[in-house]
Amino acid sequence: MTKFEVGKKYYCYSPYNSDRPYEFEVVKRTEKMVTVKNSDGEIKRRKIDTRDNEEIIYPNGKYSMCLVLGSNYVVTETEEKAEMIAGSDTSSVLKYIVLGLCSGIFAYGCIFVCLYLMRNTVRSESEFQSYYNVPLYGSVSARKTAGKTGQDKAGNRLEQTLGRIRLACKKQGIEKLCLAAEFSAGTKEQAVLEHILQQFQDWGIHAVIGKEPDSDISQWNMLEEAGTVLLVCSIGETTYPMVNHAMEFYCENDIDVMGAVLFDAR
Repeated sequence: MTKFEVGKKYYCYSPYNSDRPYEFEVVKRTEKMVTVKNSDGEIKRRKIDTRDNEEIIYPNGKYSMCLVLGSNYVVTETEEKAEMIAGSDTSSVLKYIVLGLCSGIFAYGCIFVCLYLMRNTVRSESEFQSYYNVPLYGSVSARKTAGKTGQDKAGNRLEQTLGRIRLACKKQGIEKLCLAAEFSAGTKEQAVLEHILQQFQDWGIHAVIGKEPDSDISQWNMLEEAGTVLLVCSIGETTYPMVNHAMEFYCENDIDVMGAVLFDAR
């Protein structure tokens, strides 16, 4: 079985982008733990697991579609030199491209940013389920729908989603819960969250609303007391990096993620 060695670099690929490798250097290790440094200089300490004939770690935390770094994938000197040469060539090419297109770089930059944000936002239930193995209880609408039929349809969808969550809470014995909203809730979204909160209270479940609680230290005591979160994401606004960060945070701090609900404002 291969093992992680201090001073060596290892690489892995993201499930979202197989063209770009992530490199980590082992700076320290014990029998059960390894300390690695990423390309940005960030240092993390992780528990060592094994798979087949190699040691593995989860450098950014263990969650669905996370990075898995294996001791079989060592960065060799040849690969490092190739990367340096490629980087030098790329820099030269980019220099001439920038000089030739400086008049339009701002417009191109704006287009790139827009496309990047659109690509990385949650876009549908099926797409969300393909990335994460947590239960998705459904989607609810915060948009006021014209006509009685539209309102009835939105109301039925909300009640169906709440019914699934209630059954899951009962089955898992959940008595405390945090609704972790991974987006900036407007007035309509906040009203729906308050309605869901009241339903939980009526069911005897002590529930609270958190606004991106994984990134707000003032809400961590609330998370610790709840012990379980229900992710609430907004289609077209919540990004997958936000969800990944939240998943990593909850995993590292032993907070259970019972599942997710999507807001659909379309």
